[in-house]
Amino acid sequence: MTTSSERYSHSITQACELMGFSRMMVYRLINSGQLRTFKVNNRRFISDKALKEFIANCEKRTEQA
Repeated sequence: MTTSSERYSHSITQACELMGFSRMMVYRLINSGQLRTFKVNNRRFISDKALKEFIANCEKRTEQA
């Protein structure tokens, strides 16, 4: 299996595994606009950059609280 640093994008399932989130949580983040995605044909992907930005934003909010 490749690590996230070796991939440019992740399927929803892969992103769930990387972040330790349920599919429902990931889809909630997508629907709320907190986690950016892109589609290729009918498949939805999350770029590695989008995952890292999401985590950085979460860390910023935690530091400000």
